[in-house]
Amino acid sequence: RLIMTGAVMSLGMSIARSVNITERERGGQMGMTIEEFLELSKTHQLIDDDGTGYYATDNAKSNIIACPSDFEDGEYRKEITPKDYVEGPCMFKRGDKYFFMWSSGIWEQDSYCVYYGTSDSPIGPFEKEGVVVTSKEDIARSPGHNGFFYIPESDEYYLVYHRRPLDETYMHARVLCIDKMIVTDDCIET
Repeated sequence: RLIMTGAVMSLGMSIARSVNITERERGGQMGMTIEEFLELSKTHQLIDDDGTGYYATDNAKSNIIACPSDFEDGEYRKEITPKDYVEGPCMFKRGDKYFFMWSSGIWEQDSYCVYYGTSDSPIGPFEKEGVVVTSKEDIARSPGHNGFFYIPESDEYYLVYHRRPLDETYMHARVLCIDKMIVTDDCIET
C-alpha cells in the first residue's frame, strides 16, 4: 500500500495499491487557512500498528494530527511541542515506544542539534531524553532538520539531516548527511 500526501494550500491524501495513479482508491482534502497550510508544509508521517495515520506537523510548534485508517478528515489534533523545540518533527515507533525527534538551537550556529524523547503514546508527552546529533569540532557544525529511514531486514535505522562543513562560513552552505543510529526499545544511542 502506498500513501501519498501533498500540500498546495490544502492537504490531500490518497492511498493506492501501486504507483499507477489511476488506481487511486480514496482521496480526501482538508481546506485550511494559510497558517494551517504552513504548519502542514513540513510534516512527518507515522502509520501505527492499527492503521491510524499520524502527522507530526511543524510551524514553530509541533502538533499531532491523527487520521483514521480510511484517511477521512483528521479527527484528532493535539500540540506536542517539547521544550527547546525549533523545527523538524520526526516520529517513529519501535516496540511499544514512540520516538519523537526534533531540531533545537539556532540553525546558523553551533547550538543547532537534534534531540529525542519517547512516550507510550503518539500524542506524548515527549520530554528531552538525549541528543541524536550535535556539532562536533572535528566533523561539522549545525546538524539538524532530520528525517530517518529504517531497513527492516537488518533492523537498521539511519538518520538523514543537513550540516555545515567545518571550512564553510556561509550559513546556507549545508550538505546532506546520512548516519547510522543505534535504536533500542527505549533509547537512541549516539
